[in-house]
Amino acid sequence: MKLFNQSTRFWLIASLIPPLYFGIITLFYALSQPYVVQDDARQHIIWFQQFIDSELFKNDLIFNYFQSVAPTGYKLFYWLGAKLGISPMLLAKIIPVFLAMITTSYFYKFSLIILPIPFSAFLSTLILNINIWLKDDLVSGTPRAFVYPIFAAFLYYLVRRSLILCLIIIALQGLFFPQLVFVQVLLLTIRLLEWKNNHFRFILDKTNYLFWSLGLVVSFLVLLPFALHISEFGSVITLEQMKQMPEYYINGRIEYFGFNPLFLPFKSSSGIGAPTFPPFIWLSLGLPFVLKKSQFLASLVNQELKILWQLLLASLIMYIAASIVPLRLYFPGRYTYHSLKFVMAISSAIVILALLNYFDTKLKQKFSIQTTKFILILVAIIFLLPAFTPALFLRLQEWRIGKNQEIYHFFASKPKDILIASLTPDTSNLPAFAQRSVLFSTEFALPIHPVYYNQMQQKAIDLIQAQYSSNLADIQNLIKKYGIDYLMIEPTFFNSDYLLQRKWLINSSFNDIVLKTTAKLKQNQLPALTQVINLCSVKTTEKLIVLDAECITKKN
Repeated sequence: MKLFNQSTRFWLIASLIPPLYFGIITLFYALSQPYVVQDDARQHIIWFQQFIDSELFKNDLIFNYFQSVAPTGYKLFYWLGAKLGISPMLLAKIIPVFLAMITTSYFYKFSLIILPIPFSAFLSTLILNINIWLKDDLVSGTPRAFVYPIFAAFLYYLVRRSLILCLIIIALQGLFFPQLVFVQVLLLTIRLLEWKNNHFRFILDKTNYLFWSLGLVVSFLVLLPFALHISEFGSVITLEQMKQMPEYYINGRIEYFGFNPLFLPFKSSSGIGAPTFPPFIWLSLGLPFVLKKSQFLASLVNQELKILWQLLLASLIMYIAASIVPLRLYFPGRYTYHSLKFVMAISSAIVILALLNYFDTKLKQKFSIQTTKFILILVAIIFLLPAFTPALFLRLQEWRIGKNQEIYHFFASKPKDILIASLTPDTSNLPAFAQRSVLFSTEFALPIHPVYYNQMQQKAIDLIQAQYSSNLADIQNLIKKYGIDYLMIEPTFFNSDYLLQRKWLINSSFNDIVLKTTAKLKQNQLPALTQVINLCSVKTTEKLIVLDAECITKKN
């Protein structure tokens, strides 16, 4: 079947409509208010604002950490955007629609090779788009967003036997999301084997060996800088350290241990991160049965269908390897979370097509019509979801809307080198909305590299102890120690249950400090900071109070 005839062009155009639709609606929501930021973008992209203004985030521990762990290609992409005059935060909101269009184009052509029926390829891309747009990775504009177009291109060029382009894509993968290079190499390795006469044996096709050997060389070269790079933040945390930290248990900063094993398939850190939406993506589990029973499909499916189980096997092997040495190869779920979306999308599309064909030929066509109507209604509901339920759509995509605009305006009007200390939830939004540095925030306190996290943890402990001390000298010493310019508090910060309402504080390695402080508050031991609120407040809203640190240091 020719790849581009009238029918395939029509369904390719139809396939591009969903990413365009979801992309436009997402962009509309993202630009509809002045203070909107995607959750992960707060961690990984805001620091690129320094490409626009080099005076921002100077000598900032958080900035230094996140830029040190950012992949090279990813940093270069936003640097180039900044040189063209596009703000990194704006570019992160715009780029997802283009990434999705590229992904859809490649995945459509890949699906068409697996099963040369344009409608099936359309279904594959539709299911994939629904899944990636109702999640938080593509829309984030972070390295995870670039996985989809790069990996879709890799699969397409691999089955097309386009050696040079395949090698280029492997290199790009290493520059944007290096973890998946291991899956790519393992996939090339598995493709050297075939199942014949009830046992595996090496294939005779020399082309696969060429792909494997050159792919190995490119992978080695692109990953070598990461292996040789000596980070100022040292090595990642060990399994023994993780087991001792509440941060890695239920309600902790990263939920890795302690959850019900039944949820393992769906967890994205220690689990495989299987997709849950749209629900009919789970029809993919019926693919082996369908291929066995459907002569209609058996005669049409390309032999490259084997790449689906090869990719699944490669991903699971890397998942197991990463589980044995947690975080040495990053989170295990990163090796299955993305690849499962591709495998299950195309598999479920084939199953749906087989069901439609079965109803059409065996059950007198009327069942086929009813099933088609059901699918169309279900798809229509999913399409209407973002347009008519924006709150749910924003929550699924993990957007954060700033609700303290006066505070953001206030800090943004201050010098670019100020440092703000606060235990309030909105602290995590200040670098994005005010472009100013913060002493500590749970959003940026990732317990992955002990050298970094220990510093963040110490800052949190120092802040809690000083803010709730009955001796004003303690808060004054804190201000001098870290060079704090402003303290931001909530009017209720001295209530006895205030700290207990912060789950990230309770489920942290310094929860004993939280419990001791709470005990003092229950005994009506008011913090000394309450004595200077009226004297040193420089900005007050209904929910927040900003205190001038210099004013506090001058009080006796």
